[in-house]
Amino acid sequence: MAGVFTHPRLGIASLPNLTISLPTTGVFGSYNNVVIQNGGTATLSGNIAVAGALTVQSGGSMIFGSNSVLGSGSLAINAGANATTTAVGGFANAGNGVTRNSGVKTLSADANYSFLGTLASATGGFWTGGRDVIINNPAGVTLSSASTVGGTLALVGGAFNAGSNLLTINSTAARQGIIDDFTGGYAGSLSTTSIKFKRYGGGGQITSFIPPVISSANTINSSIVSAGPICADVREFAEEDNKWIPVSPGDGACTDPLINSPSILSSNSLLVFSFGLKTYQFEGLPQSGNQIRSITRTIGTVPPAPFIARGWNPMGNPYTAPISWSTFDTPGNLGQSNCIAYVWNSSTLNYGTITPAGVAVNANNIISPGQGFLIRRSTVGTGNVTFEPSMRVSSTTQTYVRESVNIDQEVRLSLNGSVSKDAILVGSGADFINIDKMFSSSDKAVSLFIPTGEEGLTALTVDLKDNIIPVSVKLPADGYYTISAEVINGLPSNATVLIEDKVTNRFMELTEGSTYSFNGKVTDNARFALHIQTSSASNGLSAQNILIYTAGTDLNIRLTEASESSSVLVCDLAGRSVLSTTFSGIEFKQGLNLPSGVYTVSVRNVSSVKTQKVLVKAN
Repeated sequence: MAGVFTHPRLGIASLPNLTISLPTTGVFGSYNNVVIQNGGTATLSGNIAVAGALTVQSGGSMIFGSNSVLGSGSLAINAGANATTTAVGGFANAGNGVTRNSGVKTLSADANYSFLGTLASATGGFWTGGRDVIINNPAGVTLSSASTVGGTLALVGGAFNAGSNLLTINSTAARQGIIDDFTGGYAGSLSTTSIKFKRYGGGGQITSFIPPVISSANTINSSIVSAGPICADVREFAEEDNKWIPVSPGDGACTDPLINSPSILSSNSLLVFSFGLKTYQFEGLPQSGNQIRSITRTIGTVPPAPFIARGWNPMGNPYTAPISWSTFDTPGNLGQSNCIAYVWNSSTLNYGTITPAGVAVNANNIISPGQGFLIRRSTVGTGNVTFEPSMRVSSTTQTYVRESVNIDQEVRLSLNGSVSKDAILVGSGADFINIDKMFSSSDKAVSLFIPTGEEGLTALTVDLKDNIIPVSVKLPADGYYTISAEVINGLPSNATVLIEDKVTNRFMELTEGSTYSFNGKVTDNARFALHIQTSSASNGLSAQNILIYTAGTDLNIRLTEASESSSVLVCDLAGRSVLSTTFSGIEFKQGLNLPSGVYTVSVRNVSSVKTQKVLVKAN
């Protein structure tokens, strides 16, 4: 399909436009604009030149073959589109490449690409990744630049040579990237020095007791944590001490005190703090072959081995693709070891179980790559669990990930010491719950908590508008520490967040990422308060019409306009009301019979509202 027509009146050769909405073969020639619509497929039989734009829309497909795009126009392969090439140069502007047009080249990372052919080829420098990617070339395909796959990398045939170019397998709340070299008939392979394998953690799952790659560097939200596995904070209840004690599940294990929900497994014997909405990144070579892990139960329940004493064994999917439990009950695996698997269910915010026969109760038979879980052995002894490549299945569904957690407002603070870190979370939302504080048994650990409840809280459900939340610390030694505002989300645009240091009488405004440093002592406890205040009401009432100040113990309020009735509320830093009254006119003055300290004063009338901190200095 090609054509150049002459304008009947001007006699000037003009380029036609081409729109393809159905499967169409034999496409070549010169055009002004070319559009491949949803459901349309354009199969080139020669080079195609554009003066305007060639656009492959979502649901449309372009089969380039070994042909090129020429001309001064642009090329756009949109998200959801499909592109196939056998060109030796791939998406490059060289003579054997697809993208030889001189205009802008836009290759969406959310489009699907197939690299086929029989001659050794490359992906091309203009290609930096896609959603689903197929490699099927017996002569091999070389990765030309660092690239990211967000869906399935299907190694159908031939070698995919990444070399030193970094290949990232990405993950989002909607989709987990995987490597598929195992579907029936697939015979491809991946040759690389290292890949980055990302896993999105949402809704309280654990990631991962066994990394999907032989790791050299692992990160959480881009911060390197360790070499080795990334996991949740696991604690077991020590009956003789009547308290929860931390359990290290393996070398390189790391903890995160911020959780969406804790889960207590049978008879209060184990508590797993699971990660929230984060991206976990494993870097190294993909695991391959059989992966054998021992599962143990010892006699007794006391330290130093309380974890395995009760038969709990941290596990995880060791591959860069999901595994199915339906193929797991083989000799030497779960059945012979008298075990039950406990797998996190983010819908119920609790654990489901899978029996040796593969029967799932409130759990899915599919375990995502990098997903951690637990296997509990019911009898004393040691056995093996063997993960086999044949257990892998091709699915990018995020089985245990909530797309979002319903939190309307949140402020997340962390206390940072030299060798430890702790955090609190305050806010509101449908999925927000109060979480009791579980203090570490380590004498080197810092603790940050809200002094409410029996011992304190890690998370507090509270309306953050115009509120004061007391914050306490436990410090292992005198020295310098920092409090960081890790997340401030969902607050009104006119809200201000402040940290009050009661020892130094300092106030510091907090913004996301900011840090307050202080010289702490082991005797410090109820040292801080978190203040959230709005400068004016949401209905447009002005705060500029009210002046609030103190002189000694006298509270003074002056209005720019007289009001028939203004209310006054004075609270201490614990949020307790110490004065509630009203006045009329333009001015209010009253002595406060209160101890020296900082208080909040709220003034409201029909036209204005204002909340402000004041300092009372008693004689």
